[in-house]
Amino acid sequence: MKKKAKTLSVILLVFALLLSLFPVAASADEGTVTISSAEEWNSFAEKCRLDSYSQGLSVELTNDITLNNTKDPLVPIFCGSFNGNGHTISGFFADVQTDTIGLFRILGEEASIRDLTVMAYLKTSGERKETGILCGKNNGTIENCRTYGILEGYELAGEIAGINYGTISSCTSDTKISVSFLGGGITGENSGTIENCTNHGEINLEANENATNIGGITGRNQSVLTGCINTGKIGYLHTGYNIGGIAGISKGFLSGCSNSGEIAGRRDCGGIAGQMEPCFRMEYGENAMDLLDNSITGFSGQLSAASAAIQNAINNGATGLSYTLGLVNSFSQDLSGQVSSLFSGMSWIETAKGYIAEIRNTILYIKDNLPGGASSRSREIIEQIEAILDQFDTSDTSTWPTIMEQLMDYLTQLSFSLDDFAWISESFSGLSENFRNLASIVTTGFQDFGANSTYVLEDASARLSEIVQSANDFLSQATEDVGFARSSIEEALSSLGVLQGSVQNVLDGKIDTEEDISAQITNQDLGMITSCQNSGMISSDYSSGGIIGNLSKELSIDQEEDPAVSPGDLLFADTTLFIRATVYDCKNSGDCKVKYDYAGGILGYGSRGGIISCENSGNSTSGKDYSGGICGLYRGTVQSCCSIGKVSALSYAGGIAGDGKEINQCISIPEIDSEGAFLGSVAGTLEEGSGNLFVNDSIGGANGISYSEIAEPVSYEALLSLDGIPESMRTLSIRFIVDGEEIEETKIPYGGSVTSLPSVKPVDGKYWCWDEFEKDGIRYSQTVQGEWKNYITTIGSGEFVPTFLVEGEFDDSAGLSAKELSALEDIFTMEEDFVPSAYTLSLTGSKNYAGTDHLTVRFRTEMDGDLYKADPAAYTLAGSLSYQRDGEYIVFELEDGGSFIFIPKEKKRIPYLPFLIAGGVVVLAAVIVLILILRKRKKNRTGEPSPGKKDPNKNQPKTKERSTPEKSGQNTNKKTGAVPENTGTDTELKPKPQSKNRVRRDL
Repeated sequence: MKKKAKTLSVILLVFALLLSLFPVAASADEGTVTISSAEEWNSFAEKCRLDSYSQGLSVELTNDITLNNTKDPLVPIFCGSFNGNGHTISGFFADVQTDTIGLFRILGEEASIRDLTVMAYLKTSGERKETGILCGKNNGTIENCRTYGILEGYELAGEIAGINYGTISSCTSDTKISVSFLGGGITGENSGTIENCTNHGEINLEANENATNIGGITGRNQSVLTGCINTGKIGYLHTGYNIGGIAGISKGFLSGCSNSGEIAGRRDCGGIAGQMEPCFRMEYGENAMDLLDNSITGFSGQLSAASAAIQNAINNGATGLSYTLGLVNSFSQDLSGQVSSLFSGMSWIETAKGYIAEIRNTILYIKDNLPGGASSRSREIIEQIEAILDQFDTSDTSTWPTIMEQLMDYLTQLSFSLDDFAWISESFSGLSENFRNLASIVTTGFQDFGANSTYVLEDASARLSEIVQSANDFLSQATEDVGFARSSIEEALSSLGVLQGSVQNVLDGKIDTEEDISAQITNQDLGMITSCQNSGMISSDYSSGGIIGNLSKELSIDQEEDPAVSPGDLLFADTTLFIRATVYDCKNSGDCKVKYDYAGGILGYGSRGGIISCENSGNSTSGKDYSGGICGLYRGTVQSCCSIGKVSALSYAGGIAGDGKEINQCISIPEIDSEGAFLGSVAGTLEEGSGNLFVNDSIGGANGISYSEIAEPVSYEALLSLDGIPESMRTLSIRFIVDGEEIEETKIPYGGSVTSLPSVKPVDGKYWCWDEFEKDGIRYSQTVQGEWKNYITTIGSGEFVPTFLVEGEFDDSAGLSAKELSALEDIFTMEEDFVPSAYTLSLTGSKNYAGTDHLTVRFRTEMDGDLYKADPAAYTLAGSLSYQRDGEYIVFELEDGGSFIFIPKEKKRIPYLPFLIAGGVVVLAAVIVLILILRKRKKNRTGEPSPGKKDPNKNQPKTKERSTPEKSGQNTNKKTGAVPENTGTDTELKPKPQSKNRVRRDL
């Protein structure tokens, strides 16, 4: 029996050991596991090194767990379903040196995570990519998750996911982020779908010269982003490029998002997107050069057919066309020679190849001299650049612009990846210069080709007119054969038209079938930002707007350069180039401030596209030029937009655009603040437009001039009578902001006034002081801010040497009113030389923040006396007050608005020590003399006078001694002789009888 028991114990022990090896608890369903501890999490993470382990697996988190001191808590790859059940995983700390980092490094396409909160501190070393608190790379679905903590990454960093190819829905982040390239509150880059997510975290609040493509939700949006909110502050003033409240840069579909956080950076900053790239959809057809060549071939063929037809007519007896035939043969030979010369004269191609060679040499130099600290990513980029450069040698010249666009993208990436190496900067300066020269020579080459082609065609057209006229003279009398000749000539003329049109397209620098479809509003398409709102302040050095900072294709390596030529200026290879850059139904109420150029309520700078049905009630300020209610400078179309606000710039300031290309059916109520040139209530300068209205009596519609049916003034009342006027033009909003948060919003009518300012509770011994602004006759919505100030501890009564000082805690609006009460002085005056002081003291402006209605009062007087409370209404005293002397002031307590009377004593204080000393000496001398006299008199009373001296009282008449008040020990009034009554109390003072020179007032 004992043996069996021992055997059973061994079996149980072995079984317990086996269980300890498998801490993840299995449920009744073998495809489900539960996790309730850090140990079980570690076991789960270890098993997920194999992707097949989690395929089809369901994981349930059944408890809050802490991963403190966990060696390797990262789940390498997860392909199943993870339900956090509202629990939190905390203590996730990681400082790693690898790419694709997160609690879940990679989520597969079938993976999902929901209802999970993660608290973490995550820091990557070096140039690591794809870093997220929840996951590094998401290919699946993340729903209703939340992150807290700190994230420090380099590239492609987001609080939920480093990069997203799947779906992220209803997630929230409160994480503080620091990132250099492609960083966002939810994901670094979105190439999938993000919907209904919120970011409260702060991003890059410290200076970062490298910061590029940073957004409250995503750094770069390539796909679909809808219904998201950002409230966090983003960016640092004067550093950073492409900084946006929702996306740093977007070329996808972005809709229904809002931002209230402050946005700051160096260049291209926006409340919704720092930069928006147009979406180019190209339908490839005949190459432009091939099309031109085919047009010339077709024209030559038609000429040959016409020549044969005419020859046949001649053979049939129409000898009158011999002259015409000679013209045709001569024209055909000359045109063939000119066309050959046209194509052989494209010498610019060799020049362009020279620049390509320079770029190749520089890349080779960088490749051969890469330091050991360069990342593997840098070497990959260089290999891509070399492959792209090889395409110039093997591809038709018409495809070069497309190749150049690819080259620019990789050169930009290489610039970022090698930014830490100082020796690279000179090489990149040469790269940038050579690339710009290449773009310029390609554009100029095509344009020169078009110009030369046009010359050939113009000459051909003139000579062909002569041929047609000669043929017409004969054809009017021709037979049926000649009728065929007429048809052939007409077809030749049609071919000539095709040829001329093709060449003109090249001359104009674009394809004839290029089509901007920005005005075509669809439910969802790439290259659109729709139904978004911004209320946050935007601040930068260049190109910023309430919704978008910059709307153009980014081709420049150097982020400091102004926008370069766009693909539409370079692409000639497509028969149809569809372009979409649509900003639709967006609203901005935040102020936009730019230190230099390009500020707008909706857009700072833009090269193409359409801004449609947008509304602005914020103020736009450029330190130099180009500021507008809707856009600063825009080469696209503005349609059906409204703006009311203050527009400031040195020059180029307009209610809709500082510099506009086309503006139609827009309304503005601007306040233009500029003394420079090119100012207008609609636009500083305007190329074309129609149906624009404005309210402003002091400035014209465009460049100081109003134009009928283009930019016309109307009264405010007439404007309000129109249909579709937005509420922002009927009611103005005054928003009061404290420490970046709105504490109150006041609505007033246009031209109304602000009657009171919100009170702000003091903090840490400081009070809030609102900035000064015009409170009456307000004509645009405003955001009012201020600053915390230390309390003023003493205020005075206003004299050079104040009569009164009051101690307490006051703001800078506080003052002291000291109202003299002459009636009390008259009643209680005892002697003209000792006039009482009677005042009512009260605070003006704001209250005493010390929390008491009593004031510590300092009253300047050199006399001592009696101090009483007073009731000026009843002309009576209300009790005595005690005081202390402090130098020239007496100090006492008095309630705010209280009254007092100070009655000096009959003897003045002698304030100066020398007089006291001198007086003491005189008194001492007098005492000594008096003593000597008394001694002498005493001696005279006791003895006879000295011999030879007479008695001074001898023979003097005797008089009766008179009794006086002084001798009787009583005090009298020197004027009236009256003896005052002794009341026995300090608080009951009866008035003295008045002298004959004063009239006593009725009590």
